[in-house]
Amino acid sequence: MAMIKDKSGPVMGFRAIAILVALLLLLQPILIGQYLAHPEHDGWKDAHAMVGDILILLTLIMVGLAFLARRTFGIGMVFHCLALFVLVFIQSFLGHAASDGHPTPKGIHVPLGVLLFGMGIFVPFLSFYDLKAQRMPNRPETG
Repeated sequence: MAMIKDKSGPVMGFRAIAILVALLLLLQPILIGQYLAHPEHDGWKDAHAMVGDILILLTLIMVGLAFLARRTFGIGMVFHCLALFVLVFIQSFLGHAASDGHPTPKGIHVPLGVLLFGMGIFVPFLSFYDLKAQRMPNRPETG
């Protein structure tokens, strides 16, 4: 795999946001696990909800940066980030609906969280490789 030589603002910004999103997605099950272990402390649940809201904003920014860096990452990364944004938004909606007194759809919320974690961890690794160059074989120049 070819490492990215492009160090432009969108590429470096995308990398930074992708790493931050991955770390926050890793933090989410830890926060809710602490709440489940200590349900008398609502702070863990509130922190879980706040990180979820922050993730909506960060994944939206990540979509924009992926679009700006599409010449390096390819359009597939843009669509992957767009799917991640939509699913994070749905996940947050499900979580907030549960806190409004509706029953928590744990059958959807938990597996979706696992999917989001996998999708979010995948992005930072790919942000260091020139994905578009991988698909284009070196062609001899025609004169």
